[in-house]
Amino acid sequence: MPTAGVKQFCTEFAEVLSSEDPDFDRLKASAPKEVTPEVDSVVSFSTAAEVADEAPDEAVIAEFQRSVVGMTVYAASECDDIEAVVADLGLDANDLKVLRKYTLADVRNDDTWPTIEKAISAG
Repeated sequence: MPTAGVKQFCTEFAEVLSSEDPDFDRLKASAPKEVTPEVDSVVSFSTAAEVADEAPDEAVIAEFQRSVVGMTVYAASECDDIEAVVADLGLDANDLKVLRKYTLADVRNDDTWPTIEKAISAG
């Protein structure tokens, strides 16, 4: 069972993913310290994307995707209702099974990230 702070993050993460007009400030405010770097990255990317005249470069998009995976891996281990988050991300039960094999530390590790990225792509 998640703690109150983690539960709030889980709720906000699911709501941001399903919202037409997501409130990233609420997501950022609810983020437990363990996942704050990933949330900060997603919020920064999303804020910049709203005002950008052109598409971000591939490195920025890759970092955004890695941060979303990190948040999702964290949520998969900490949130009760992860199925809603997974569905909003367009993932299925097999993808969730893959995500649960990894930790947030694995996602952050430059040596293990390519393996995770490949495993997610393979489904």
